[in-house]
Amino acid sequence: MRLIYLAILMLLLISCEQQMVKVYLTTGDKQKLLNEEFLLNNNTDASASGVMITLDSTQKLQSVDGFGAALTGSAAYLINRRLNNQQRDSLLNTLFAPAGIGISYLRVTMGASDFSLRDFTYNDMPAGQTDPLLSNFSIEPDREDLIPVLKKL
Repeated sequence: MRLIYLAILMLLLISCEQQMVKVYLTTGDKQKLLNEEFLLNNNTDASASGVMITLDSTQKLQSVDGFGAALTGSAAYLINRRLNNQQRDSLLNTLFAPAGIGISYLRVTMGASDFSLRDFTYNDMPAGQTDPLLSNFSIEPDREDLIPVLKKL
């Protein structure tokens, strides 16, 4: 079995070495919009291909507003119910504090997703019934775990 995995890994490495890498550039002033700048052969031996990539940290081509993640219902459940206060505070500081990794954008689902503990909407009705006026609208399912975690951020 190990030989099969090794053979597959070798094939993957060989195929990666033969790929061409295209470099595209989009500028903030829209002078370039996904312009193909140049083509590189993705070869690990730069001397054989004659291609060497040099990073110039003084030339900034784009800015970054922040980095983000998703907080799913199941993640909120684990953070809220499976961690003690000290563990929870430590995790949230590690993820969101500037001294940690500094996540600055957070995506949450509206209603259930495939990473929720159960299926729900904000206007669940019994089978066959409808509520076009949304008189039964409620975010109650999110009050269990998601909202308490969001309040701690």
